[in-house]
Amino acid sequence: MIGRVILGGIGFFTILEVLSLRRRQIRLSVHSQLVIAVTAVLLVGGTVAIYAFERDNPQTLGALPAGQAWLAAWFQSVITRTAGFNSIAIGACQPSALFVMIILMFIGAA
Repeated sequence: MIGRVILGGIGFFTILEVLSLRRRQIRLSVHSQLVIAVTAVLLVGGTVAIYAFERDNPQTLGALPAGQAWLAAWFQSVITRTAGFNSIAIGACQPSALFVMIILMFIGAA
């Protein structure tokens, strides 16, 4: 599911351009390069920030084992940019984590 959400977030133009790289010898446009780079930075940065702010909160990630906590932080980072679902109790999040999620929602998808 997360892969589909990320693909939907980067857009059809970028997906088609990446797929056309296999058939022809072309370079990605500046738009596609920017979309891919910013998406990667936001997903990784959002995951790390959400995990860092919520790992000690027993109402959100603190109650989960480390692997599941990272997965929940990753899911939350991906979903807040595009779909708006949640895997943790948003009302129980720290203000700093909520701020990160608000910024991800404001930026949104490509």
